Amino acid sequence: MAELLIGFIDVVSPMVAEVLSEETPPGMRLELLVQNTAQARLDLARRADVLLAWAGPIHGGEIEASPRLLLVQKTGQGVDNVDLEAATRRGVPVCNGGGANAATVAEFTILLMLALARRLRTLESEVRNGGWPNFAYRDISFDLMGKTVGIVGLGNIGKNVARRLRGWECEVLYYDIVRPSPEQEAALGVTFVPLDTLLRQVDVLTLHVSLNPSTYHLIGARELALLRPGAVLVNASRGPVVDEPALIAALERGKLAGAALDVVEQEPIDLDNPLLRMPNVVLTPHAAAGTRDCVRRMVRSAMANIARVAAGEPPRNVQNGVEGPVPRATPRPG
Repeated sequence: MAELLIGFIDVVSPMVAEVLSEETPPGMRLELLVQNTAQARLDLARRADVLLAWAGPIHGGEIEASPRLLLVQKTGQGVDNVDLEAATRRGVPVCNGGGANAATVAEFTILLMLALARRLRTLESEVRNGGWPNFAYRDISFDLMGKTVGIVGLGNIGKNVARRLRGWECEVLYYDIVRPSPEQEAALGVTFVPLDTLLRQVDVLTLHVSLNPSTYHLIGARELALLRPGAVLVNASRGPVVDEPALIAALERGKLAGAALDVVEQEPIDLDNPLLRMPNVVLTPHAAAGTRDCVRRMVRSAMANIARVAAGEPPRNVQNGVEGPVPRATPRPG
């Protein structure tokens, strides 16, 4: 029987490629995408038993082109750039990383909160330009300790953020369409409130929802208007969860004290975007999960799910409702 072929239909750094190769299970073969062209992607998809991607999209044509497809697997959380309808028509499960990156993204989220609270971007920039404003920004800086933080989306990442905020003695409110048990809420130290109530009460708003039609522009002009004067917003989920023109307007008129964004609506960010010129905005390049440790965890989690499916076991972290068990792959000719 020929080896099961994992088609990595994305372009990544040499380090990530090395980890992918090291973590490929026995009895399977990994083939990396050499050129990110439509034809090269289709050629790889036609041969693959599994389509695997890091951040990049997986298109319907690629799913349809793969006659032996058992699984579509993402290493991270987001599947908004996977054609879920095409996979569902084929009866192919689409799975995400199931929280393998949650701790790392949560750490980064806390970093963004602290950068806003202590005006890190402005202080660091002034020092590099010859200044020494050691106490110049006291009037617009604040402690994270004791503040009210609102988490929108209490999934794997949101829960990890809540756990870390306990060290800052924060009051943590949350909103999600799915609520954990009262025992889980108590263990996390979080309190459920409706979204509008949360927005009116928080000092820090942090977003951790997946992108889908119900969360597109979830935070728009109306929601931003409900925030307290002086509140700050952190987004390490997906850019389109926030209505960006509405956010820019709120920042320009001083409704928000600041925003820290690891994601924006258009990535890479347009160099004409007003957010780039705002001193109270921290911008990072969708890098919240970008550590070597996290890469290893994400790849191991993805490969473990691939191994389950290859053995005929039901997949984990299915995002399109197509559950297993998935039939074992038939022998590949030749």
